[in-house]
Amino acid sequence: MTSMHVKAQVIDHLHLELTVDGHTYELDHDRPQSSYQAQATTPAGALLVGLAGCKLMLAQSYLASRHIEGVTVSLDLEANLGRDDQRQRNLQADIRLNIEGDLTDKQQENLQRYVDSQCAVEQIILSESNQIQTHYQFN
Repeated sequence: MTSMHVKAQVIDHLHLELTVDGHTYELDHDRPQSSYQAQATTPAGALLVGLAGCKLMLAQSYLASRHIEGVTVSLDLEANLGRDDQRQRNLQADIRLNIEGDLTDKQQENLQRYVDSQCAVEQIILSESNQIQTHYQFN
């Protein structure tokens, strides 16, 4: 099991600063009925960044570990965040891994299998055994 710690604070209204394992990120959100422009992505955007990054890193890792050179990878992700018929939030994501260069049919097959089976972010999103507990401390 991998342990991670996130520390978060409010910069201003919905603009947040979060630190994860020594790396700092910002999240923000547009404000309804306001001309305010968000300064960073939303929490849902950060989730999609994690998913896209995981898939792309795995593809690159596969190529590097097999010393396959001359192949470049990039990624496009289109997502719709909404609610199902029971009003439960859901995610519909279409990920396109763009792989340019010469790979054998076997290498293509193995790369697909590797990325599809190893993406921890996708596995966490799809897992039915997730548990999140929120504890409130009022001072």
